[in-house]
Amino acid sequence: MNLNIVAFAEQNLWWMIILTAYLAILLGLLHATTHFYGYKMANIVFWTVGIPVAIIFWIFQKMVTVTRHARTIYRNRRLLRETFDVSFKSRHENQVKVDKTLAGMARCLQHWFNEEERLHSLPEPDRNQDEFKITKALTKAHKANFRQAHNLAQRNGFKVRKSYKDYLPIPAIPTPTSTTPVEPPPL
Repeated sequence: MNLNIVAFAEQNLWWMIILTAYLAILLGLLHATTHFYGYKMANIVFWTVGIPVAIIFWIFQKMVTVTRHARTIYRNRRLLRETFDVSFKSRHENQVKVDKTLAGMARCLQHWFNEEERLHSLPEPDRNQDEFKITKALTKAHKANFRQAHNLAQRNGFKVRKSYKDYLPIPAIPTPTSTTPVEPPPL
């Protein structure tokens, strides 16, 4: 509950500042009017100035909220078009495009993981530290890219798998044939 209040305050900080300033001005005006002209005039000022300004403020805030929501929808659709080349026509075709794109990204990510593992397995004198650092940075970038695309697809209602490993093809298990002798495992 407290986290929701903090998130609300962070998102609406400017609105809260404007509302506080508006209330301070309105209460100051109300106090000054009451002091100089009495309660009857203060009531008139409150109803003729305070309420319409509050309604205009509320309408303006709703307009900004709707505009922000529309911008978010537009940004998500643009990212979907750029990342997955979806067409917003057939959901099945788009799901296939999303799966193919994520599978390609997963294969690329696995390649960089394998490359990092290969460089890490080299003995210390043979290992080029610059190449290792670059490979590690590229692996991290590809992982972030995959995670961003995965989250984008999930946020827009596409069925996604849990991990990049789920998108990798299952390696074929070699089966011994009658012509190849099967060697026992070493002891």
